[in-house]
Amino acid sequence: MLDRAIKQWDKNREYIKEQLKTRIGNKGHFKNYFELVKFTMKNIMNHNVDDKKYDIKHITQINNGDYSGTLIYIIPEAIYEPDIWQYLVTFVDYGSCSGGDTLIKLKEDYKYEDSINDYMILCKDIITNLKPLYESPYNPIN
Repeated sequence: MLDRAIKQWDKNREYIKEQLKTRIGNKGHFKNYFELVKFTMKNIMNHNVDDKKYDIKHITQINNGDYSGTLIYIIPEAIYEPDIWQYLVTFVDYGSCSGGDTLIKLKEDYKYEDSINDYMILCKDIITNLKPLYESPYNPIN
């Protein structure tokens, strides 16, 4: 868990809640976890910062599962040709039905206020799962 990520979560928690309300009110539920990861990185890690931002357009998703599994996301800093220590990684576990997958459950069992709170939990999990892809003793990530 990154100290920087937790600080960003604490600083932007109410902001992302408002963004979720607007997003769900205007566009409905997220189609997939990739959309949710991009949304979370934009509204938590890239919001209200002066220094380090992440390149939302170049997030890579790895999915070796079928009906269930783990989605892995590789997230580069928003700089020209980032080095290995300038990437973050996070993950989301998913299932094949509403009993094992929160995103599917949110789509099937829609209650606006409950869904906002459930999305907040998913966003927080994405943030708390963030880690450097590679830790260099010469370039601390926090």
